[in-house]
Amino acid sequence: MEQIQNPMEVLRSVFSEIKLGEFRDEISKAVEVCLTTTNHPFSKATSRYELLSTFRKIQLLIEAASLLH
Repeated sequence: MEQIQNPMEVLRSVFSEIKLGEFRDEISKAVEVCLTTTNHPFSKATSRYELLSTFRKIQLLIEAASLLH
């Protein structure tokens, strides 16, 4: 697995293809769709809270990774 053998190269590859702002926008759109749909997995408040919490962690991870790149 390349991400284990050379994580910095993976970061370089990812961030050469998509910019940090684009990541933010795409993740925000996905979360918005999940939270505004009547789809069963997000019908409970706890499920929506967990999604938002995960989104915030992913956003922090992406921002940190972009700084390492």
